[in-house]
Amino acid sequence: LTDPARGARPSPFAEGDEIAVAELETVDGWEPMSWRYERCAEGAHGWPQGAACGRVRRFFGARVIASDGADGFEEYLCMMHVAVAPQERDLEGATAAVDDAKDVAGYAHRFNLHAAKALGEDADPEEVPGIKVSAPVACTVLGSSVPMVVDAGESVTLTLYPASEVHKFVFEGGEDFAELAQAFFHFVAWASGGRELACDLQGREDEEGIVLVDP
Repeated sequence: LTDPARGARPSPFAEGDEIAVAELETVDGWEPMSWRYERCAEGAHGWPQGAACGRVRRFFGARVIASDGADGFEEYLCMMHVAVAPQERDLEGATAAVDDAKDVAGYAHRFNLHAAKALGEDADPEEVPGIKVSAPVACTVLGSSVPMVVDAGESVTLTLYPASEVHKFVFEGGEDFAELAQAFFHFVAWASGGRELACDLQGREDEEGIVLVDP
């Protein structure tokens, strides 16, 4: 999930990279990330069953150090997704979250092209405000100084996310109207013939449009 043309903000990390998490913290502004699991636990009507809702996760701010490809290092501010239940911190679960993001990014790519086409033949999809998914990566932990959070041999996902807040764009219908996010939600339903819905659209908005995290 690294090609920006597919509706993704690519991850700076590639398969096989070894990276270090130098610091973990809880971020108050990310509290909305847990609402999905709370609704599912309450048995709220309309929420699907399965790993996307049933595999409860916590979200930590992670300061990540990685090689810059030369002789130095770069620092990234990321969101670490950790399953609450230790038995669910497996690579299969982490990879499932990546696959979900990949599916939504595929629809985002088509939506962005559709929106640009509606503005005329000369419109550049990369210059039209659109939807991008912040691409997660599945990681296996090689060593840990905080085994109560995640231990060696367990798996997590990491997503580049430097913002201090998460905004719900499409959740249960009571959120403030966001035209771009609502248009994308309806586009997915239309493009899939009603077979799929992109739910719990959350993240941040910038000059390029909306960046989704963990859709």
